[in-house]
Amino acid sequence: MLVVTLIAAGVVAWQAYETRRSARASAAAAEAANEALGLARSEELHSRQLVAEAIRTRIDGQAPTITIVPNDQLRVVNDVERPIRFPQADDKPIFIAVGFTVINDSATTVVLRRRTVPAVEGAPEIDATVVAPGQRTFVAAEVPRSLAEWRAVADWTATGGGDEGEFRAAHAFERDARIVFSYVTAADDGVADEYGFRLVGSPLTPLGEEGAYDCFEADQVIGRAVQIVADPRRRTYYLSRSKGQELPSPESLRA
Repeated sequence: MLVVTLIAAGVVAWQAYETRRSARASAAAAEAANEALGLARSEELHSRQLVAEAIRTRIDGQAPTITIVPNDQLRVVNDVERPIRFPQADDKPIFIAVGFTVINDSATTVVLRRRTVPAVEGAPEIDATVVAPGQRTFVAAEVPRSLAEWRAVADWTATGGGDEGEFRAAHAFERDARIVFSYVTAADDGVADEYGFRLVGSPLTPLGEEGAYDCFEADQVIGRAVQIVADPRRRTYYLSRSKGQELPSPESLRA
């Protein structure tokens, strides 16, 4: 009876040992599988990044080279009664005329589209200029802003300014006074480029009298009171523009 009991105990101990050994082996196998899966995913991500970068490089090499240079001699378009006194019963906008020299340095004809923000009343929101290879052309545009907005900018500037983002948010300037140029390449897997230019400053100057402001005369060069600032070019890459399929950005591939 004692022998049977000892044999049974040995069998139980052996089974427990085998169970622990099997569990350790399973855990090691699972860990190895996870490592292999992680390595495969890393290699797949790297391969996708390399393919996307190769496509991006090819598209960059085929895309036109455009240079847009703003003319620094901005002018007020419409004449207003001076001095301007607030409150104004009629808050008509003041238009600022801006000129740009556009240079097509590539061997491809470019259809350059332009829009103003806010849109000029009565004018098409987007118009087009055809720029042939090697051509240099001049493009004129007018940017409006209401008297109240020009006044807010003038007051902010006169008091020393501050955080521009907070100022715009406080005055509900969701849309900058700006000019935006854009073009798309002919290839379906091409690019769409956008060049933005913002107007910073105001043609109004506060006078000593409360609510009274001076303004530049029509066709008078504004000088440094209003300047044009270029935003960085925004380039969107497409695998297929006809299908609206964008090329994934490096950031989205890493996400």
